[in-house]
Amino acid sequence: GKWQVNLIKIERYSDMLSFSYRWIGESKTHHVSLRDHDFVEKDLALALHALFDEADVVLAHNAYGFDNKIARATWVRYGIAPPSPYKVIDTLRIARSQFKFPGGNSLNEVAIFLGLGRKADVGIRDLWYDCYIENSGRAWRLLKKYNNMDVDLLVGVYEAMLPYISNHPNLAMLYQERGRCPKCLSDKL
Repeated sequence: GKWQVNLIKIERYSDMLSFSYRWIGESKTHHVSLRDHDFVEKDLALALHALFDEADVVLAHNAYGFDNKIARATWVRYGIAPPSPYKVIDTLRIARSQFKFPGGNSLNEVAIFLGLGRKADVGIRDLWYDCYIENSGRAWRLLKKYNNMDVDLLVGVYEAMLPYISNHPNLAMLYQERGRCPKCLSDKL
């Protein structure tokens, strides 16, 4: 970003390199990268759009401040219409509004505090360059590890915070499941 350095000029705007995701209830985290799409960012953007379009609820840590904005900026760049409506659960907003975590509200600090582990330490500052410019197989593997660990930690943080989320979308209504918990769909009421 421009705030990180004193720029003389912009040669090229940033591209989305990859993303990882998991459907709630699944144990496997999926990873999709620009490399998987022959370095055609529009194809990567369309793959992410298809997931948003299918989702009823999108979960992210800093969804409102980063993830969803990056996704929408990429879609508008390529003339991709918005996905069908979805609800957002932003665990950063929940952390800020419901808790006072001693280390701060970053995904890493919250996960450490909750005993869920920590983000992958892969030297992220140079990783994008090694992936995109150098096309290093090792760098792409590290990026996948980094992205997947973020998703795995996010799911753990979400599950820990779930009882405290007062404005959680009613999943029982969304999925038309009578006699189930509106947050976790359990039948143990």
